[in-house]
Parts: sequence; structure tokens; C-alpha cells
Amino acid sequence: MNIFYHPAEGRCGDFIPFYFKGEFHLFYIHGAPWEHISTTDFVNFKEHPQALESGGDDAQDKAVFTGSVIEKDGKVHIIYTGHNETFDKQGQYQQVVMHAVSDDCINFEKIPGTVLAPEGDEFGKASWRDPFVYFNEDEGVYHMILTATHQTGVSDLYRRWAITQLFKSKDLENWEKCEPTYAPYTYDTHECPDIFKMGEKWYLIFSTYSKTWETRYRVSDTPYGPWEIPINDTLGGKAFYAAKTVSDGKDRYLVGWTALKEGLKDSEKYHWGGCLTVHKVEQNPDGTMALGAIPSVEKAFDKKIEIKPEIIAGSANISGGKITFENADKFSAVKIAEGKDNFFAKFKVKNNNVSNVFANNFEFVFFGSGEILENWYSIKIEANNNIAYLERTSAFFFDSIFLNENLNCRLDKEFEVKLFIENTCGALYINDAYAISFRCYDFKEGVFAFAAQDRAQIEISDIEISTY
Repeated sequence: MNIFYHPAEGRCGDFIPFYFKGEFHLFYIHGAPWEHISTTDFVNFKEHPQALESGGDDAQDKAVFTGSVIEKDGKVHIIYTGHNETFDKQGQYQQVVMHAVSDDCINFEKIPGTVLAPEGDEFGKASWRDPFVYFNEDEGVYHMILTATHQTGVSDLYRRWAITQLFKSKDLENWEKCEPTYAPYTYDTHECPDIFKMGEKWYLIFSTYSKTWETRYRVSDTPYGPWEIPINDTLGGKAFYAAKTVSDGKDRYLVGWTALKEGLKDSEKYHWGGCLTVHKVEQNPDGTMALGAIPSVEKAFDKKIEIKPEIIAGSANISGGKITFENADKFSAVKIAEGKDNFFAKFKVKNNNVSNVFANNFEFVFFGSGEILENWYSIKIEANNNIAYLERTSAFFFDSIFLNENLNCRLDKEFEVKLFIENTCGALYINDAYAISFRCYDFKEGVFAFAAQDRAQIEISDIEISTY
């Protein structure tokens, strides 16, 4: 089992998800080519032959960059980016849109030639990639959006030239240029765009690296905008990137990757590429997106770890399967179990001093070790500030590790926390509505505990920890 899938060698980048005949097919960038896996449950994965190989050093698709997959008339079509970094110096386009086709979604044949190039004075040549194609049922035509750059108007300002360009087609071969779907002139790029309708709302997803690596989204009543920016417009945290969605007609999932760190150490920076990370997509009553855990993944952690509460610092009440901290004016902690890498934890929290103006610092500690618990990770929750975040021992010396890893979430009087850790990759969920992913390399086994301080009044119940 490998819920955060990664290949035996190298790392995954830019997943391209597609649902076909009862399976989720996940194509991904692995160097120059596209690799291919499939799954029915996001727990067990089948590896398939390479889907698209490099065309060679002299080919337009020397590197096969991101695109999308769609079915038409019984055939599976890949619309992808062909990239050759040397072509720009030869007066040719560095990036163009290209096409491949298959009868079985396993063996693909490239169709010679270019589908779309960045022709026109308004477009920059370097950024013309990541085409996403879908069938617009209301209009009866195919829409293609892709990341592009404008060279005129406000986009003359440095790195504020990114747009999401739109084309339309009836046959996936002849494309009509339209006005951009989204052109805020805010970012360097709108990478890996995706668009879909849920309920009465349309959602546009794209990734940026102008500030940090971030997957963002917008909401509209139409596929053309105007696009509303949610208060929390990022998805999955700083380490989660290039996410696109897929649906089986019933449920929708957000598929991206969680970055690895250089040297595989907590103290290093995030690197491009990593391992598969998938969240279940829901819609909040106000139209914003919610990200939750996948039920089949939860069920896969079917071996329960015994919970044996023991006070190891300060004071707490332990009764009837509940742990209560009452006005914890000093650091208090309750050890509940011991374990190692690959676990799923969930519990419910009742915040009894929600009206207090001060944040109550409550945390779930994992992989704590040492005679005086000198090593640990923890999920810290400031319930009155509506913030959850990852922290580790010696935070001062590792100040840059988890920078911008705060998860802004609505934390009412009662809420539920879920945490998955597998092979250094973690995913945290609050109320199956807010999600963040991260890496933790240095510690891999030890104590699980709950802790509180700063006059926290917290009740923890329904505690479960399991592995597989």
C-alpha cells in the first residue's frame, strides 16, 4: 500500500487525472515523459507502460509537459505540451500544444504536427503550456484553457503577464481563439489550469510560484467569469502543487503532489516534485471549496493502536475515553500511545473557552522521543484564532521549515481532526473541509500525546490511532 504514491526511482510531478471505465487513470511527469498509474480506491495503484515518451533531442516534444485527457467517440485523446528549450534560439516556438490518441487508454500514438502555437503579437512565446480540455455541454463544443502570457498593456510590468487563455473547437483539431478566461495580470503564470462545474458554481484552479508554490482557485456563475476570489483562495498548503480534479460522475477529487525536500531533511527547502496527494472535493454552503479525507483511504488503516492515556506533565482529567484540560495554566500533556511511521489519527475536540480573547494552545504530538521528550512533531491548534499548523522541536533553529504552513480554518466550539502520515508525507484535515500537506523527515517513531497550555479548556474524545 502506498497512499502517497511515488515511483521506485525519482519523483512525481504534475498529475493529469482521468476517469475511464471504472478506474482513475493518473498520468504524471517523470522527467521528460509521461508515466501512468491507475486506481479504483486511491489506496492500491497499478503501474502501466509509459504513456508518452520524449520525441528526442531534435523534436518539438523533447520534453512532454502537462496537458489533459478526454474521451471522444470511443477514443481517448491526450492534449499535451511539447517543449524544447533549444527551439527558441532557432526562431521556433519553445512550447506548443500537441495531440496523441488511444483506443484503450494504455497505448497512445502521437499525431504529428502542432495543434496550437502562441501565434499573435499579444502572446509571449515562452509560456504556452498545460492545456486543459473539457466538453461544454451548454454550448456543445470543446473548451481548451491553457497558461499563456500577454505582452501588451498592464502585462508589460515585470512578471505580471500571466493569463488563462481560452480556445473552442467542435472536433479537437480546429481551434478558435477567444478572449482570455481569466486575466488579472497578477502572477507570473497560471500553471496547470483546471475548470469544472459543481452544483450551480464554476471553479477555476491554477498554480502559481510568484510568492511560494501555491495552488489557487476562483469561483464564478459562468465558465467565463467574473471570477470571485475566496477569502482563503489557496488549496492544500505550500507543499501541495499543480493540482487538478477528476470525477467519477459521483464524487470529485483534487489530485496533486506534495513536494519533497532537498536532502530529505526537515531543515532543507522544498524541491520541485514529490509524491501523489489526493483530497476529496466538497462544496460549502457559501460556494467555497472544501477538501476532506477519502473514506477508502481511512478504511485502509485497519489495525488499531491501543489507546492508554497517561499524564506526563501538568494536569488533566482522564475519564470515559475522554481527555480534558481545564484552565491549563502551565504546559500539560497526556501520552496516549506509541507508534511509528504510517499511521492515521482522528479525534474530536470541544473548545470550552471559545469566548476567551487569547488563543488556547492545544496540540497533538507525534513521534515524541527522548527521556524528557526532546524530539517531537506536533499539530498545533489555536482554536480561538482559527489556525492550525505543523511544528517541531527546536522551532527556532528550524524557523524556515514550516513558514507559511498555517492552515486557516473555521474552528467552532466543536471540530474534528484527521491526520495521515506515511513515508515522511503528511496530510491534515479539519472537519473534512480544510486540508494541508507537509513533510516530516527527521523523526519516524515515538510517543503520541495531547498537550495544552495558556488556560486552555479543551475536551478530546473519539480518539483513534491506526496503522496498516
